Amino acid sequence: MDAAPASSRRFSVLHVFKVFYPDVFGGTLTVIRDICAGLAHAVASSVLVCSDAPRPRHEIVNGIPVERVRSLGNLFSLPIAPTYPFRLWRRIAAYDLVALHAPFPLADLVFAC
Repeated sequence: MDAAPASSRRFSVLHVFKVFYPDVFGGTLTVIRDICAGLAHAVASSVLVCSDAPRPRHEIVNGIPVERVRSLGNLFSLPIAPTYPFRLWRRIAAYDLVALHAPFPLADLVFAC
């Protein structure tokens, strides 16, 4: 009897934060970018963030799929993005791991409820 073939599906991670390149540059963004790049051979990474752009958008940044949810601006460095919690909640089931990068209280609220 032959052994069943190993699954070719890669482990998947959704990185959750408030912003991402090239909209803003910073330490947490560098960590997210480096994790995604360093594990690209073994892990399928995606990023979910907020954006002040007029519409939500999907794009590839340095080989990483990025979804930007519409934000109405910021209040004390927290994006005002009423649809973000719903979008995050809908995407969670599609990933093996969700990496919450802090500080981002909007994402924390999704998991607190």
